Amino acid sequence: MVKANPLAGAAAFTLEAVFRPDSGGTFEQRWFHIQEAANDNRVLLEIRLNGDQWFLDTFIKSGDNKLTLYSENFKHETGAWYHVALTFDGVTMRHFVDGKEELSGPLTIQPLGEGSTSIGVRMNRVFWFKGAVSKVRFTPRALSPRDFMGKK
Repeated sequence: MVKANPLAGAAAFTLEAVFRPDSGGTFEQRWFHIQEAANDNRVLLEIRLNGDQWFLDTFIKSGDNKLTLYSENFKHETGAWYHVALTFDGVTMRHFVDGKEELSGPLTIQPLGEGSTSIGVRMNRVFWFKGAVSKVRFTPRALSPRDFMGKK
């Protein structure tokens, strides 16, 4: 766990990661978790694994406002490297896999405050990730896919 919230104070943001989910893990894997220190406002990148396929599940919560993007209709094979991005432009939350938007929805939130970041497991050490994370990038604005970092 890292005692820092790289999204603290950002009214808009992009969270990107290059990762490789492996087969053989549990169904629910919460592999990237940012949370405020004072409450349960948070940003999560998760996957759901079924055999050799996974799909992205993202979540943002701020106060009573929250949104889950559960992309069960967008399956991907395990064992390969993928770029994922979660963007928030102040009005809309979107998530992407390899530059392709899978889901989006409206959301109103306050910027998150100071907190912590956990990679590979949820903050409370449940729902461990089986795979690898190569790199992560945080940008204090919503990027378009043409501005995303590459997989290499």
